[in-house]
Amino acid sequence: MLRQYQHRLRISFNRKFHTIKELNIRKINNLKANSIPTIKTQHKWIKNLTNKEIPDTVKNLLSLGSKFSIPATKKDVNIDHIIADTEYILEAIPNERKDIKRAKVTNTLTNYIHRPTNNTSLTQYWYNDTKKFLKENSELIVLNSDKGSVTVIMEDRVYDQKIRNILHSTDFKKLPRDPTLTIQTKCNKYIEKLKNSNYITKEKAKEMKTYNSVAPRIYGNPKVHKNDFPIRPIISSINSPLNTLSKFIADILKINMELFLEIVSFLLENNYCTYKGEFFKQIFGCAMGSKLSPILAQYVMDHLIESCVKKIPFKILLLKKFVDDLFMAIPKNEIANILKYFNSHSKNLQFTIEKEDSEQCVPFLDTRVHRDDTTIKLKWYRKETHSNKMLHYYSNHNINTKINVIKQMKTRVERICHESYIREGINNLMEIFKQNGYPRGLLTKLLFSSNITDQQQTRNTETTEEIHYASYPNINGLTGKLKRIFQGENVKIAVHNQKTVKNLYSRLKDPIETAVKSNVVYEVKCENCEQTYIGQTSQWIKRRMALHKSDITKHPERCALASHAFNLDHRVNFEDVKVLKTETNYRKRLVLEMIEINKKENTINKKTDTNKLSSIYRYLLEKSKERENEIFFDGPVDE
Repeated sequence: MLRQYQHRLRISFNRKFHTIKELNIRKINNLKANSIPTIKTQHKWIKNLTNKEIPDTVKNLLSLGSKFSIPATKKDVNIDHIIADTEYILEAIPNERKDIKRAKVTNTLTNYIHRPTNNTSLTQYWYNDTKKFLKENSELIVLNSDKGSVTVIMEDRVYDQKIRNILHSTDFKKLPRDPTLTIQTKCNKYIEKLKNSNYITKEKAKEMKTYNSVAPRIYGNPKVHKNDFPIRPIISSINSPLNTLSKFIADILKINMELFLEIVSFLLENNYCTYKGEFFKQIFGCAMGSKLSPILAQYVMDHLIESCVKKIPFKILLLKKFVDDLFMAIPKNEIANILKYFNSHSKNLQFTIEKEDSEQCVPFLDTRVHRDDTTIKLKWYRKETHSNKMLHYYSNHNINTKINVIKQMKTRVERICHESYIREGINNLMEIFKQNGYPRGLLTKLLFSSNITDQQQTRNTETTEEIHYASYPNINGLTGKLKRIFQGENVKIAVHNQKTVKNLYSRLKDPIETAVKSNVVYEVKCENCEQTYIGQTSQWIKRRMALHKSDITKHPERCALASHAFNLDHRVNFEDVKVLKTETNYRKRLVLEMIEINKKENTINKKTDTNKLSSIYRYLLEKSKERENEIFFDGPVDE
């Protein structure tokens, strides 16, 4: 009897337990469904130019665009850089308050890295899936389109062939060697000449001269709105030898004509780039990416218009220009002739024409021009090839950033449109933002409420101190707390997103060789013992190594590395330099150097090299050291 009773009781308990369990599981699933947003993407946001089937999760993430930000996890927190950012902020803080601020930052960061791990977000799942897929399919590359804000997936070999076709065309000539050092020297001579002619100050000349430039690197974006998807070549001139001089000539207002033409000729004759270790000189046209190119293009178009208008036997009633786009009002029977006049000016400058349609409208830039009797009315317009992709509402950006995007687009529509088309433009804007995940209530409030205007806030500009600008990475649950620590101080802290979809985009530009990298923290090893030396430099690494070699033989007292090699007759492996960190800000780079020295147990560096690194960070530095063995790669998958 007792056993039967226990058996029935167990069955009853199990039945009740499973009923409650199923109910709770349904509740949890409902909570998950309501808490995880449904992110809808548009088919036209992404273009797959391959025969490879792309998983939905991969398409969804990549279609959100390169600027879409993913919430950072604890694994993404770079303790070293946060310490360096903090020390840079502390430069504006009085000495008596610095240690208090350091302690608060340390406490906040420690609490964050020890808190329970949050559930992974939907976009983080997509991010991980996409990273895995691209790693397994290394023949694919991801990049932006030339126009229309479309994400493009194509095969690496196809992209490579298209770039090579451009470089082996008549517009380029292959060079036998890297001309960077020669061009850098010539640029610095022209800058010296400008200084001696009193066009620039001694300080400006020092700022403009470069000693650690790198070769411009070519890459391209596909034109998905054209047949066969041709590539628009872009030459990245960042930190190139021609960069500062090009910018100066583009911005200058007054200079001797002879010297101006001499410098412009020099800049045009030395447009070059590198691709896959080879060097090419552009022998026709301006470099796409040079700061000088837009200005010269404007001069060329002005000259073309002036020359052509003189030949035209009739009066052009209206002519407007934006770079190479022209808008004209001409007699209907002269359309063919006008195209003939402009195309006859140069075989290298050929125009196409778009005529007024049946509604008496013609597109021009982002407007649609309507001829209404004797009145011209503008309406906001986007071509059919445009993806209408904006900063998505579910991107991990500050809500104020998203609100400002809406306000600025509304202002743009109101400024462009004739009053009779403003309502239509705002309605179109409403639909575009809804496609990008923005809630209807927020859009209605910002787009249609007449009292929502860009009110200029009164700011107190009277200050006795210069504002110190700094930044922190955007990490939910951490960055806001770090910023609040410095409230009331004369510091403005910006926030930047470190984990975006762009991290998964392919790196199209040639990697910079270690020998010509600059603004780095580096490590070199002794070949005769286990010790290493940590240093930092703003110069080329190869130049800094040459100075180390010179110090060993001539001035061994200058640094610990030279002293070690000279006194012990040890050899240093200068051919195998390891870059530990890259940082353009000198103050932050010094902090990162001290952190790296602190991590190493067997360094040649002197103990005094880390004296300025506060002991308050000791625990964080230990945690950073522990995490070094946890390999987490979040960069482009094709490196």
